[in-house]
Amino acid sequence: MPTLRSPRYNISIPSGTLAAGDVYYINLADIPECAREIPYNNVLLRNFSNQRLSVEYGDTKMVVGASEIFSDDSAYGTTSIKITNTSATAQDDEIYVVLQRTITADAAIVANVTGMNIHEIANGDI
Repeated sequence: MPTLRSPRYNISIPSGTLAAGDVYYINLADIPECAREIPYNNVLLRNFSNQRLSVEYGDTKMVVGASEIFSDDSAYGTTSIKITNTSATAQDDEIYVVLQRTITADAAIVANVTGMNIHEIANGDI
């Protein structure tokens, strides 16, 4: 069973990994140091490149523009991440992904008021 809070896991996608239209798929169950904490509920993506990216995880699909930072502290059920270079040119700089399992103040309040299991709330099951 995952813990309430995990260490931050950093995944770096080096420059040139994604050609135009390419997909980079990260299955967190295949990364031993990440597998224990699945599912995650906090995703941060820093796009250092000049390319637009489509990012999919859990029930979320977002577009992250060139040189943008995207942060989601309600990324419930994240077990994998799919990053697609939607630009017409190859990725020209690093893409940096940080994953963490956290308990927000809102989740703690919901658990306290309703008596629901905090793990289920953090997983997005409720």
